[in-house]
Amino acid sequence: MYHVSTLLPHMDYNEQQLHKKRHIGNDIVLVVFQEEGAPPFIPSTVKSNYIQIIIVVRSIIPENDQDNSYYRVTICAHGDVPEFGPPIPYPPIFKHGPEFGEWIISKMINAELAAYRGKLFRQQIMRDHFKTSLTEISEKVAKRRRSLFKSIT
Repeated sequence: MYHVSTLLPHMDYNEQQLHKKRHIGNDIVLVVFQEEGAPPFIPSTVKSNYIQIIIVVRSIIPENDQDNSYYRVTICAHGDVPEFGPPIPYPPIFKHGPEFGEWIISKMINAELAAYRGKLFRQQIMRDHFKTSLTEISEKVAKRRRSLFKSIT
């Protein structure tokens, strides 16, 4: 699931918009769209325990083709997240169109799948698996005790 901050409800009384931060901060992949001329995006401005990959898509207008829309893509990932496709061309500039749409969606999905193979999620998966295994074992032991207790009485 991906959240679009501008489509989340805006609450005038909440200056910090914490409900938006809560949703977006719990995402694994963050996609930032920037208009041409906007100040550069600094990934460290986003504080989250879950965001593992940031994809920055910046609108650009090349001097030699001002009739079409283009995007420059930059990707930042946690150091332990493995590489993921599709590859980024050099230069990382895409013409607006269905091919770019398919590429960016594929990149977002693969980014999330790669993040699950990173250290943070491997640890969580192992911890959850361990808890589930312990629960199953304790339920089996309790069931055996009950059956032994019934056979004794």
